Amino acid sequence: VVIWSHGYGGPTADHRERNIPGVLAMLNDAGWDVLRFDRDPADDTLPTALTTLLRGLPLVREAGYRRIVLGGQSRGAWQSIMAASEQPDAVYAALAFAPAAHGEAARPNNLAAASDDFHRLLDGLPASGPRLAVAVFAEDPYDPDPAARAAMVGELARRRSAPTLALFPEPPVQGHSG
Repeated sequence: VVIWSHGYGGPTADHRERNIPGVLAMLNDAGWDVLRFDRDPADDTLPTALTTLLRGLPLVREAGYRRIVLGGQSRGAWQSIMAASEQPDAVYAALAFAPAAHGEAARPNNLAAASDDFHRLLDGLPASGPRLAVAVFAEDPYDPDPAARAAMVGELARRRSAPTLALFPEPPVQGHSG
């Protein structure tokens, strides 16, 4: 099963009705069930979402799923990697598209810590699993340095025995929804 987590746009932006990316339709066509982890924007903090997602993993396993893939875009990608780090035995793989948790680069916020936080996020994954694929895109206003993030994932791939893939496609595939 693939559990898909949407991004976060603030307490008034509701992403629960947004279309899912085409890659999920491809996975569904290949035999994977796809579930959405929709979060109410009024109560969508990273700690709350992560706790809810982690609490649900044993229930998904009890439903009969042997391989659980966590996937997401933006903040949903970030929390997918976090959950895979916290419960690596429960997660088969994490698919992270444009992982972000620090806001837009053009706004004053804590982006100075974004690269260090991403490095720590990746370092939380055990060397032997789960599998990981991270896609970052040029001209992403929520990523201060997509090339550096791709390089971090590439370096992680050299240190891990679990399959690890960094994707940094050439433009015209770009932007936060690349």
